[in-house]
Amino acid sequence: MLQIDFRYKLPLMKTVIITLLVFSGMRNTFAQHLDLEGYLQLLQEKSLVIQQSANQVAASHQDVLSARAALMPTVAAELSYQRDFTKNFLFLNEEDPSGFFPDKFRTNFNNNVNASVVAEQAIFNPTATSNYKLAKLAKELNRLRHEDLSKDLVNQGAQLFWQAVFTKESLQILEENKALAEAQWLQTRDLFEQGYASELQVRQSESFYKRSIPQLQSAQNTYKILLNEMRALASLPLDYPMELLGEINFSPEEWQRALTMDTNLIQNPQMRLLFHQVQMFGQQIETAKAARYPVININLAYNFNAQDNAFKFDNNNKLLFGQLNVQVPIFTGGYNASQIQKATIEKRSVLLEIQNTRLHLQKDLSNAQLNLETALEKIAEETEAIQLSEKELEIAGESQKLGLLTPVEIKEMRLGLTEAKLRLLNAHLDLRIARLQLDRILGKK
Repeated sequence: MLQIDFRYKLPLMKTVIITLLVFSGMRNTFAQHLDLEGYLQLLQEKSLVIQQSANQVAASHQDVLSARAALMPTVAAELSYQRDFTKNFLFLNEEDPSGFFPDKFRTNFNNNVNASVVAEQAIFNPTATSNYKLAKLAKELNRLRHEDLSKDLVNQGAQLFWQAVFTKESLQILEENKALAEAQWLQTRDLFEQGYASELQVRQSESFYKRSIPQLQSAQNTYKILLNEMRALASLPLDYPMELLGEINFSPEEWQRALTMDTNLIQNPQMRLLFHQVQMFGQQIETAKAARYPVININLAYNFNAQDNAFKFDNNNKLLFGQLNVQVPIFTGGYNASQIQKATIEKRSVLLEIQNTRLHLQKDLSNAQLNLETALEKIAEETEAIQLSEKELEIAGESQKLGLLTPVEIKEMRLGLTEAKLRLLNAHLDLRIARLQLDRILGKK
Protein backbone atom coordinates (compact mmCIF):
# COMPACT_ATOMS: atom_id res chain seq x y z
CA MET A 1 0.00 0.00 0.00
CA LEU A 2 1.42 3.41 -1.06
CA GLN A 3 1.67 6.01 1.68
CA ILE A 4 2.55 9.68 1.23
CA ASP A 5 4.06 11.75 3.97
CA PHE A 6 2.46 15.24 3.89
CA ARG A 7 4.91 16.68 6.37
CA TYR A 8 7.22 17.82 3.59
CA LYS A 9 4.53 19.58 1.62
CA LEU A 10 4.18 22.58 3.88
CA PRO A 11 7.81 23.75 3.61
CA LEU A 12 7.71 23.20 -0.14
CA MET A 13 4.51 25.25 -0.48
CA LYS A 14 6.01 28.02 1.62
CA THR A 15 9.06 28.04 -0.65
CA VAL A 16 6.89 28.32 -3.75
CA ILE A 17 4.82 31.17 -2.26
CA ILE A 18 7.92 33.05 -1.15
CA THR A 19 9.47 32.60 -4.59
CA LEU A 20 6.36 33.96 -6.30
CA LEU A 21 6.26 36.93 -3.97
CA VAL A 22 9.93 37.65 -4.60
CA PHE A 23 9.48 37.51 -8.37
CA SER A 24 6.38 39.70 -8.10
CA GLY A 25 8.28 42.22 -6.05
CA MET A 26 11.18 42.12 -8.51
CA ARG A 27 8.76 42.81 -11.37
CA ASN A 28 7.38 45.85 -9.60
CA THR A 29 10.91 46.92 -8.69
CA PHE A 30 12.08 46.73 -12.29
CA ALA A 31 9.13 48.68 -13.66
CA GLN A 32 9.86 50.22 -17.04
CA HIS A 33 10.47 53.94 -16.81
CA LEU A 34 8.79 55.68 -19.72
CA ASP A 35 8.86 59.27 -20.84
CA LEU A 36 6.47 60.55 -23.50
CA GLU A 37 8.61 59.46 -26.45
CA GLY A 38 9.24 56.04 -24.91
CA TYR A 39 5.55 55.39 -24.32
CA LEU A 40 4.56 56.56 -27.80
CA GLN A 41 7.20 54.32 -29.33
CA LEU A 42 5.91 51.39 -27.27
CA LEU A 43 2.37 52.26 -28.38
CA GLN A 44 3.30 52.21 -32.05
CA GLU A 45 5.16 48.91 -31.70
CA LYS A 46 2.60 47.00 -29.59
CA SER A 47 -0.80 48.39 -30.56
CA LEU A 48 -2.90 45.69 -32.20
CA VAL A 49 -4.98 48.35 -33.95
CA ILE A 50 -1.89 49.79 -35.64
CA GLN A 51 -0.68 46.31 -36.58
CA GLN A 52 -4.05 45.49 -38.14
CA SER A 53 -3.98 48.73 -40.10
CA ALA A 54 -0.45 47.93 -41.31
CA ASN A 55 -1.73 44.56 -42.53
CA GLN A 56 -4.35 46.35 -44.62
CA VAL A 57 -1.61 48.47 -46.21
CA ALA A 58 0.37 45.30 -46.96
CA ALA A 59 -2.73 43.69 -48.49
CA SER A 60 -3.32 46.73 -50.71
CA HIS A 61 0.28 46.39 -51.94
CA GLN A 62 -0.55 42.86 -53.08
CA ASP A 63 -3.59 44.27 -54.89
CA VAL A 64 -1.22 46.54 -56.81
CA LEU A 65 0.92 43.56 -57.80
CA SER A 66 -2.19 41.68 -58.90
CA ALA A 67 -3.37 44.59 -61.03
CA ARG A 68 0.09 44.94 -62.56
CA ALA A 69 0.05 41.25 -63.49
CA ALA A 70 -2.67 41.98 -66.06
CA LEU A 71 -0.11 44.10 -67.96
CA MET A 72 2.65 41.50 -67.83
CA PRO A 73 3.11 38.67 -70.34
CA THR A 74 1.59 35.29 -69.47
CA VAL A 75 2.90 31.89 -70.50
CA ALA A 76 0.81 28.72 -70.31
CA ALA A 77 1.71 25.16 -71.22
CA GLU A 78 -0.60 22.21 -71.80
CA LEU A 79 0.24 18.54 -72.23
CA SER A 80 -2.17 15.67 -72.85
CA TYR A 81 -1.70 11.96 -73.43
CA GLN A 82 -4.42 9.61 -74.68
CA ARG A 83 -4.34 5.81 -74.75
CA ASP A 84 -6.87 4.05 -76.98
CA PHE A 85 -7.94 0.63 -75.80
CA THR A 86 -10.39 0.00 -78.67
CA LYS A 87 -9.47 -0.10 -82.33
CA ASN A 88 -11.55 1.93 -84.77
CA PHE A 89 -11.72 0.97 -88.44
CA LEU A 90 -12.95 2.44 -91.68
CA PHE A 91 -14.74 -0.22 -93.75
CA LEU A 92 -14.94 -0.22 -97.53
CA ASN A 93 -18.29 -0.92 -99.17
CA GLU A 94 -16.84 -2.52 -102.27
CA GLU A 95 -14.52 -5.49 -102.09
CA ASP A 96 -11.35 -5.67 -104.19
CA PRO A 97 -11.50 -8.85 -106.34
CA SER A 98 -7.72 -8.93 -106.49
CA GLY A 99 -7.42 -8.94 -102.75
CA PHE A 100 -4.59 -6.38 -102.92
CA PHE A 101 -6.40 -3.78 -100.85
CA PRO A 102 -7.84 -4.63 -97.45
CA ASP A 103 -11.51 -4.15 -96.83
CA LYS A 104 -10.92 -1.99 -93.75
CA PHE A 105 -8.40 0.60 -92.46
CA ARG A 106 -7.62 1.48 -88.82
CA THR A 107 -8.38 5.10 -88.06
CA ASN A 108 -6.86 5.56 -84.58
CA PHE A 109 -3.61 4.84 -82.78
CA ASN A 110 -2.88 3.37 -79.38
CA ASN A 111 -0.97 6.46 -78.17
CA ASN A 112 -1.78 10.11 -78.78
CA VAL A 113 0.37 12.99 -77.44
CA ASN A 114 -0.59 16.65 -77.73
CA ALA A 115 1.51 19.50 -76.26
CA SER A 116 1.22 23.26 -76.63
CA VAL A 117 2.85 26.42 -75.22
CA VAL A 118 1.16 29.81 -75.54
CA ALA A 119 2.65 33.20 -74.62
CA GLU A 120 0.25 36.17 -74.47
CA GLN A 121 1.01 39.86 -74.09
CA ALA A 122 -1.43 42.75 -73.91
CA ILE A 123 -0.49 45.43 -76.41
CA PHE A 124 -3.36 47.80 -75.74
CA ASN A 125 -5.57 47.27 -72.68
CA PRO A 126 -6.72 50.61 -71.24
CA THR A 127 -8.96 48.93 -68.65
CA ALA A 128 -6.06 46.96 -67.14
CA THR A 129 -3.85 50.05 -67.15
CA SER A 130 -6.54 52.11 -65.42
CA ASN A 131 -7.15 49.35 -62.85
CA TYR A 132 -3.42 49.34 -62.07
CA LYS A 133 -3.46 53.11 -61.45
CA LEU A 134 -6.60 52.71 -59.33
CA ALA A 135 -4.93 49.99 -57.23
CA LYS A 136 -1.95 52.28 -56.62
CA LEU A 137 -4.28 55.07 -55.50
CA ALA A 138 -6.11 52.62 -53.20
CA LYS A 139 -2.79 51.59 -51.69
CA GLU A 140 -1.89 55.22 -51.07
CA LEU A 141 -5.32 55.81 -49.53
CA ASN A 142 -4.80 52.91 -47.12
CA ARG A 143 -1.36 54.27 -46.29
CA LEU A 144 -2.84 57.68 -45.51
CA ARG A 145 -5.52 56.06 -43.37
CA HIS A 146 -2.87 54.07 -41.53
CA GLU A 147 -0.86 57.23 -40.97
CA ASP A 148 -3.97 59.06 -39.76
CA LEU A 149 -4.89 56.20 -37.43
CA SER A 150 -1.35 56.09 -36.03
CA LYS A 151 -1.36 59.83 -35.41
CA ASP A 152 -4.77 59.62 -33.77
CA LEU A 153 -3.64 56.86 -31.40
CA VAL A 154 -0.42 58.74 -30.69
CA ASN A 155 -2.47 61.83 -29.89
CA GLN A 156 -4.72 59.81 -27.55
CA GLY A 157 -1.68 58.23 -25.94
CA ALA A 158 -0.05 61.62 -25.41
CA GLN A 159 -3.21 62.98 -23.79
CA LEU A 160 -3.42 59.97 -21.46
CA PHE A 161 0.28 60.34 -20.66
CA TRP A 162 -0.05 63.99 -19.66
CA GLN A 163 -3.24 63.31 -17.70
CA ALA A 164 -1.38 60.58 -15.81
CA VAL A 165 1.60 62.88 -15.20
CA PHE A 166 -0.81 65.58 -14.03
CA THR A 167 -2.41 63.12 -11.60
CA LYS A 168 1.02 61.95 -10.44
CA GLU A 169 2.12 65.51 -9.68
CA SER A 170 -1.25 66.17 -8.05
CA LEU A 171 -0.50 63.25 -5.75
CA GLN A 172 2.64 65.03 -4.60
CA ILE A 173 0.63 68.17 -3.81
CA LEU A 174 -2.02 66.15 -1.99
CA GLU A 175 0.73 64.34 -0.10
CA GLU A 176 2.09 67.74 0.96
CA ASN A 177 -1.41 68.82 1.95
CA LYS A 178 -1.81 65.68 4.04
CA ALA A 179 1.59 66.20 5.65
CA LEU A 180 0.81 69.84 6.42
CA ALA A 181 -2.59 68.90 7.85
CA GLU A 182 -0.96 66.27 10.04
CA ALA A 183 1.71 68.74 11.15
CA GLN A 184 -0.99 71.31 11.97
CA TRP A 185 -2.90 68.71 13.96
CA LEU A 186 0.20 67.72 15.95
CA GLN A 187 1.12 71.37 16.52
CA THR A 188 -2.40 72.19 17.71
CA ARG A 189 -2.30 69.22 20.04
CA ASP A 190 1.00 70.46 21.51
CA LEU A 191 -0.49 73.93 21.93
CA PHE A 192 -3.49 72.36 23.65
CA GLU A 193 -1.21 70.58 26.09
CA GLN A 194 0.53 73.91 26.76
CA GLY A 195 -2.81 75.63 27.26
CA TYR A 196 -2.67 77.79 24.12
CA ALA A 197 -5.39 75.95 22.13
CA SER A 198 -8.80 74.55 22.90
CA GLU A 199 -9.97 70.96 22.59
CA LEU A 200 -12.31 72.05 19.76
CA GLN A 201 -9.36 73.36 17.79
CA VAL A 202 -7.58 70.05 18.26
CA ARG A 203 -10.59 68.12 16.95
CA GLN A 204 -10.93 70.48 14.01
CA SER A 205 -7.29 69.96 13.09
CA GLU A 206 -7.69 66.21 13.38
CA SER A 207 -10.80 66.34 11.17
CA PHE A 208 -8.95 68.37 8.53
CA TYR A 209 -6.17 65.79 8.53
CA LYS A 210 -8.54 62.82 8.18
CA ARG A 211 -10.43 64.50 5.33
CA SER A 212 -7.20 64.91 3.38
CA ILE A 213 -6.72 61.12 3.21
CA PRO A 214 -9.73 60.25 0.94
CA GLN A 215 -8.67 62.93 -1.54
CA LEU A 216 -5.25 61.34 -1.75
CA GLN A 217 -6.71 57.85 -2.15
CA SER A 218 -9.05 59.06 -4.89
CA ALA A 219 -6.14 60.57 -6.80
CA GLN A 220 -4.18 57.32 -6.40
CA ASN A 221 -7.07 55.34 -7.86
CA THR A 222 -7.37 57.80 -10.74
CA TYR A 223 -3.66 57.40 -11.46
CA LYS A 224 -4.03 53.60 -11.58
CA ILE A 225 -7.04 53.90 -13.90
CA LEU A 226 -5.08 56.15 -16.26
CA LEU A 227 -2.19 53.67 -16.31
CA ASN A 228 -4.64 50.90 -17.19
CA GLU A 229 -6.03 53.05 -20.00
CA MET A 230 -2.51 53.61 -21.30
CA ARG A 231 -1.80 49.87 -21.20
CA ALA A 232 -5.06 49.07 -22.98
CA LEU A 233 -4.37 51.64 -25.71
CA ALA A 234 -0.95 50.08 -26.31
CA SER A 235 -2.36 46.51 -26.15
CA LEU A 236 -0.26 45.74 -23.07
CA PRO A 237 -1.27 43.37 -20.25
CA LEU A 238 -2.81 45.08 -17.23
CA ASP A 239 0.04 43.90 -15.00
CA TYR A 240 2.68 45.47 -17.25
CA PRO A 241 4.90 47.53 -14.89
CA MET A 242 5.11 51.20 -15.82
CA GLU A 243 6.69 54.23 -14.18
CA LEU A 244 6.13 57.56 -15.92
CA LEU A 245 8.82 60.17 -16.31
CA GLY A 246 8.29 63.80 -17.23
CA GLU A 247 6.89 67.08 -15.94
CA ILE A 248 3.60 68.64 -16.82
CA ASN A 249 5.13 72.11 -16.84
CA PHE A 250 5.87 73.64 -20.23
CA SER A 251 9.42 74.74 -20.90
CA PRO A 252 10.07 78.21 -22.40
CA GLU A 253 11.19 76.54 -25.64
CA GLU A 254 7.89 74.67 -25.88
CA TRP A 255 5.97 77.88 -25.25
CA GLN A 256 7.80 79.61 -28.08
CA ARG A 257 7.16 76.68 -30.41
CA ALA A 258 3.49 76.52 -29.50
CA LEU A 259 3.01 80.22 -30.17
CA THR A 260 4.83 80.22 -33.53
CA MET A 261 3.25 77.17 -35.15
CA ASP A 262 2.38 77.20 -38.84
CA THR A 263 -1.41 77.07 -39.05
CA ASN A 264 -1.63 75.80 -42.64
CA LEU A 265 -4.19 73.01 -42.98
CA ILE A 266 -2.57 71.42 -46.00
CA GLN A 267 -1.07 68.59 -43.89
CA ASN A 268 -4.27 67.83 -42.02
CA PRO A 269 -4.95 64.07 -42.31
CA GLN A 270 -8.66 64.51 -43.07
CA MET A 271 -7.94 66.99 -45.85
CA ARG A 272 -5.27 64.75 -47.35
CA LEU A 273 -7.63 61.78 -47.31
CA LEU A 274 -10.40 63.78 -48.99
CA PHE A 275 -8.11 65.13 -51.70
CA HIS A 276 -6.89 61.61 -52.34
CA GLN A 277 -10.45 60.36 -52.60
CA VAL A 278 -11.07 62.99 -55.27
CA GLN A 279 -8.17 61.52 -57.24
CA MET A 280 -9.55 58.01 -56.78
CA PHE A 281 -13.02 58.93 -58.05
CA GLY A 282 -11.42 60.69 -61.00
CA GLN A 283 -9.50 57.50 -61.76
CA GLN A 284 -12.69 55.46 -61.45
CA ILE A 285 -14.22 57.69 -64.11
CA GLU A 286 -11.22 57.04 -66.36
CA THR A 287 -11.52 53.29 -65.69
CA ALA A 288 -15.18 53.26 -66.71
CA LYS A 289 -14.33 55.24 -69.86
CA ALA A 290 -11.47 52.87 -70.68
CA ALA A 291 -13.92 49.95 -70.83
CA ARG A 292 -15.25 51.45 -74.09
CA TYR A 293 -11.94 51.04 -75.90
CA PRO A 294 -10.83 47.88 -77.72
CA VAL A 295 -8.36 45.42 -76.19
CA ILE A 296 -5.48 44.12 -78.31
CA ASN A 297 -3.49 41.03 -77.35
CA ILE A 298 -0.78 39.19 -79.22
CA ASN A 299 -0.20 35.44 -78.83
CA LEU A 300 2.78 33.34 -79.78
CA ALA A 301 2.08 29.58 -79.66
CA TYR A 302 3.74 26.26 -80.45
CA ASN A 303 1.74 23.05 -80.86
CA PHE A 304 3.04 19.48 -81.12
CA ASN A 305 0.78 16.53 -81.98
CA ALA A 306 1.90 12.94 -82.53
CA GLN A 307 0.17 9.58 -82.80
CA ASP A 308 1.79 6.12 -82.77
CA ASN A 309 1.22 2.60 -81.58
CA ALA A 310 4.75 1.94 -80.27
CA PHE A 311 5.81 5.23 -78.63
CA LYS A 312 8.15 6.15 -81.48
CA PHE A 313 6.22 9.20 -82.66
CA ASP A 314 8.20 9.53 -85.84
CA ASN A 315 5.18 10.93 -87.57
CA ASN A 316 4.03 14.15 -85.91
CA ASN A 317 2.60 17.58 -86.58
CA LYS A 318 4.42 20.72 -85.39
CA LEU A 319 2.96 24.18 -85.61
CA LEU A 320 4.45 27.54 -84.55
CA PHE A 321 2.12 30.46 -85.06
CA GLY A 322 1.40 34.03 -83.96
CA GLN A 323 -2.05 35.41 -83.33
CA LEU A 324 -3.39 38.93 -82.94
CA ASN A 325 -6.66 39.25 -81.00
CA VAL A 326 -8.79 42.37 -81.00
CA GLN A 327 -11.82 42.66 -78.72
CA VAL A 328 -14.15 45.58 -79.41
CA PRO A 329 -16.91 46.34 -76.86
CA ILE A 330 -20.10 47.31 -78.63
CA PHE A 331 -22.92 47.41 -76.09
CA THR A 332 -22.87 46.81 -72.31
CA GLY A 333 -26.44 47.73 -71.47
CA GLY A 334 -25.46 51.19 -70.15
CA TYR A 335 -23.27 49.76 -67.36
CA ASN A 336 -20.21 51.89 -68.13
CA ALA A 337 -22.27 55.07 -68.44
CA SER A 338 -23.87 54.47 -65.06
CA GLN A 339 -20.47 53.86 -63.48
CA ILE A 340 -19.19 57.15 -64.90
CA GLN A 341 -22.20 59.07 -63.57
CA LYS A 342 -21.90 57.41 -60.16
CA ALA A 343 -18.19 58.25 -59.83
CA THR A 344 -18.88 61.82 -60.97
CA ILE A 345 -21.57 62.28 -58.30
CA GLU A 346 -19.30 60.83 -55.60
CA LYS A 347 -16.48 63.11 -56.70
CA ARG A 348 -18.74 66.16 -56.36
CA SER A 349 -19.81 64.94 -52.92
CA VAL A 350 -16.19 64.70 -51.79
CA LEU A 351 -15.47 68.21 -53.08
CA LEU A 352 -18.38 69.49 -50.97
CA GLU A 353 -17.08 67.49 -48.00
CA ILE A 354 -13.69 69.17 -48.43
CA GLN A 355 -15.28 72.60 -48.10
CA ASN A 356 -17.29 71.52 -45.04
CA THR A 357 -14.28 69.90 -43.38
CA ARG A 358 -12.13 72.96 -43.99
CA LEU A 359 -14.70 75.18 -42.24
CA HIS A 360 -14.88 72.86 -39.22
CA LEU A 361 -11.09 72.58 -39.01
CA GLN A 362 -10.71 76.34 -39.11
CA LYS A 363 -13.18 76.58 -36.24
CA ASP A 364 -11.38 73.86 -34.24
CA LEU A 365 -8.04 75.50 -34.97
CA SER A 366 -9.27 78.85 -33.70
CA ASN A 367 -10.72 77.25 -30.54
CA ALA A 368 -7.47 75.37 -29.86
CA GLN A 369 -5.48 78.59 -30.21
CA LEU A 370 -7.86 80.35 -27.80
CA ASN A 371 -7.52 77.44 -25.33
CA LEU A 372 -3.75 77.72 -25.57
CA GLU A 373 -3.80 81.46 -24.90
CA THR A 374 -6.24 80.98 -21.99
CA ALA A 375 -4.01 78.30 -20.48
CA LEU A 376 -0.99 80.61 -20.70
CA GLU A 377 -2.93 83.35 -18.89
CA LYS A 378 -4.02 80.90 -16.18
CA ILE A 379 -0.43 79.76 -15.68
CA ALA A 380 0.70 83.34 -15.11
CA GLU A 381 -2.19 84.04 -12.70
CA GLU A 382 -1.82 80.84 -10.67
CA THR A 383 1.97 81.20 -10.43
CA GLU A 384 1.49 84.62 -8.85
CA ALA A 385 -1.27 83.27 -6.58
CA ILE A 386 0.99 80.47 -5.34
CA GLN A 387 3.75 82.92 -4.46
CA LEU A 388 1.34 85.05 -2.45
CA SER A 389 -0.20 82.00 -0.70
CA GLU A 390 3.21 80.67 0.30
CA LYS A 391 4.12 84.00 1.87
CA GLU A 392 0.78 84.18 3.68
CA LEU A 393 1.15 80.64 4.99
CA GLU A 394 4.68 81.35 6.17
CA ILE A 395 3.47 84.39 8.11
CA ALA A 396 0.46 82.46 9.40
CA GLY A 397 2.71 79.74 10.83
CA GLU A 398 4.44 82.27 13.06
CA SER A 399 1.12 83.83 14.07
CA GLN A 400 -0.32 80.44 15.02
CA LYS A 401 2.54 79.85 17.46
CA LEU A 402 1.53 83.05 19.18
CA GLY A 403 -2.12 81.96 19.20
CA LEU A 404 -3.21 84.74 16.88
CA LEU A 405 -4.78 82.42 14.27
CA THR A 406 -7.18 79.51 14.63
CA PRO A 407 -6.70 76.12 12.93
CA VAL A 408 -9.64 76.94 10.68
CA GLU A 409 -7.87 80.03 9.35
CA ILE A 410 -4.65 78.10 8.86
CA LYS A 411 -6.59 75.33 7.14
CA GLU A 412 -8.20 77.81 4.73
CA MET A 413 -4.82 79.30 3.83
CA ARG A 414 -3.32 75.86 3.33
CA LEU A 415 -6.24 74.76 1.18
CA GLY A 416 -5.92 77.95 -0.83
CA LEU A 417 -2.27 77.14 -1.53
CA THR A 418 -3.10 73.53 -2.41
CA GLU A 419 -5.92 74.55 -4.74
CA ALA A 420 -3.68 77.14 -6.42
CA LYS A 421 -1.02 74.49 -7.07
CA LEU A 422 -3.64 72.12 -8.47
CA ARG A 423 -5.04 74.88 -10.65
CA LEU A 424 -1.54 75.60 -11.94
CA LEU A 425 -1.07 71.94 -12.80
CA ASN A 426 -4.47 71.93 -14.47
CA ALA A 427 -3.51 75.00 -16.51
CA HIS A 428 -0.36 73.24 -17.67
CA LEU A 429 -2.48 70.20 -18.56
CA ASP A 430 -4.86 72.44 -20.54
CA LEU A 431 -1.83 73.86 -22.33
CA ARG A 432 -0.60 70.36 -23.16
CA ILE A 433 -4.03 69.29 -24.43
CA ALA A 434 -4.40 72.46 -26.52
CA ARG A 435 -0.98 71.86 -28.02
CA LEU A 436 -1.92 68.25 -28.85
CA GLN A 437 -5.15 69.47 -30.45
CA LEU A 438 -3.18 71.88 -32.61
CA ASP A 439 -0.78 69.14 -33.63
CA ARG A 440 -3.69 66.87 -34.51
CA ILE A 441 -5.47 69.53 -36.57
CA LEU A 442 -2.28 70.56 -38.40
CA GLY A 443 -1.23 66.94 -39.01
CA LYS A 444 1.93 67.13 -36.93
CA LYS A 445 3.32 64.63 -34.46
